[in-house]
Amino acid sequence: MWFTLTGGTLSEIYYPSADTPNSRSLEFVVTDGKSFTQGETRDTTRTAALADQKSLTYRQTSTDTGGRWTLTKTYITDPASATVLVDVDFRSLKGADLKLYTLFDPQLAGDSGHDTSRATRDALTAVDTHLPDRPVASALVSSTGFTSTSTGYVGTSDGLADLTANFALTSRYAQAGPGNVAQVAQRPTGRGGATRTILAIGFGGTEQAALISARASLHRPFEVTKRWYQLGWHLYTASLKAVPKQLRGDLLDQYWASVMAVKAHEDKTHPGAFSASLTIPWGQAVPADGSSGGGTGYHFVWARDMTTRSPPCSPPVTPPPPDGPWTGCSPASSAPTAASRRTPRSTAPPTRPTSSSTRPLSRSCWPDRSGGSTARSTATTSPRPPTSSSRPVPGPRRNGGRRPAATRRRPWPPRSPRSPPPPTSPTAPATPTARRGPGSA
Repeated sequence: MWFTLTGGTLSEIYYPSADTPNSRSLEFVVTDGKSFTQGETRDTTRTAALADQKSLTYRQTSTDTGGRWTLTKTYITDPASATVLVDVDFRSLKGADLKLYTLFDPQLAGDSGHDTSRATRDALTAVDTHLPDRPVASALVSSTGFTSTSTGYVGTSDGLADLTANFALTSRYAQAGPGNVAQVAQRPTGRGGATRTILAIGFGGTEQAALISARASLHRPFEVTKRWYQLGWHLYTASLKAVPKQLRGDLLDQYWASVMAVKAHEDKTHPGAFSASLTIPWGQAVPADGSSGGGTGYHFVWARDMTTRSPPCSPPVTPPPPDGPWTGCSPASSAPTAASRRTPRSTAPPTRPTSSSTRPLSRSCWPDRSGGSTARSTATTSPRPPTSSSRPVPGPRRNGGRRPAATRRRPWPPRSPRSPPPPTSPTAPATPTARRGPGSA
C-alpha cells in the first residue's frame, strides 16, 4: 500500500498497486453544534513533518487561527495488513465542548462512479466491483467507535452540507450507491472536547476482507505497530553508505526524506522500475477516470524518467568532491531498465516496448531483516534489493523453514458474508456529480 498527504489532509491511498488510487480525501470537521462549522483546511495553520528521521512516519498538525482547537495526526501503515493507521489527537484550546467529524471520500478502483457505501454504528464500508478481475473494498473503523454515521452522494447528501447548515447530522443514511459517494462519522469526545483515537482504513477484495484487515490492525496497540513499521525503514537506511559529514541539521533531514521518497517509488516486484510520481499532478482539473484524455496520474514506469532517478542499487549516495555536484548511487546492480523489466498487467504482449512505454507499478512489500520481502503490503516501505548472479543464495530459514509467526500469511481474502437487506439510502442525484482528480481538498 501507498498513501499521499496534501494540504493538511490524507489524499490518495493506493491498493493493491501504485496505479490504483482508492480515495480522494480523509479530513476532519470541527463544530460547536450551534454557531460554527469549520473544516481543518479552512482558517487554520497547517504543518507536516517526519516524526522519525529515518522512516516515512509523517505527522500533520492543524491549528485554528482563532485559537479554538488543534488537531494532530500521525500516519503509518500496518506491515501485517493492508491498512493505513492514523493516530488522531484533538484538543479544545479554550475548554469549549467541540464536536469532531471525520469525512471520508472513497474513489475505489481509481473511479468514483461505481462505489456502493454502507454506514453502520461501528464502521463505514465501500465496495467497487465494476472491474470483475479487480474488485476493491474499503473499511473505516475507529478504536473508540463512532457516535453517529451516515453516507450519501457527493454534493447532495454527503454530510458536509448538513453540518454546514445545521452544525450537526440531521439526516442520516445507511446506504448509498452505486455512484459518487462520501461518508461521515462523528467522533466521541471527552470533557472539554478532547479526544484521542486511532483510525484504521483497511482494504481488500471484499467488504468482509477490508473489515478484517482494519480490525486486525486495531487489535494491536498503535505504538507496537508503529515500531514495527519504523523498523523496516531503519533496517533499510542502516544498509546504506555512510552519510557525508557535511550534511547537518535541516539538510540532513531533507537528505533522508529524499532517499526514502525515492525508495518508496520503486517497484516492489521488479526492483529497478520506478513510478514517475505517486501523485495526480493536475489535481482537480480533469476527471479522475481519465475520460478527458488527461490520464489518471503519473502512476506508471517510464524508462525516459530513469535518467533522473537513482539506479536500482543499494547504497544511494556517493560523497561528492568538495565543490562538485551530488551524484546518484553507485551502480551496484545491472538490473534491466524499466521498459524491458516491467511485465504488463495484460496477458497480451506489449505493442511498443520502447523507452516511452509505460507499465503500472505492482504492489509494495515490507522489508525483512535479510533484505527479502514479507508477503504483506505497506504504504511506503522498501522491498528486497535487485537480485544478481553474484549475490549469494540465502540459507534456509530458521524455525524449520517456516516463516516467523509475525509475518506468516493468513488465508486472504476470507469468504464474504451473505448480503444484508438493503437499508434506507439517500436519493441519488439526477445528474451524478462529476468527481475531479484527487488533489488538494
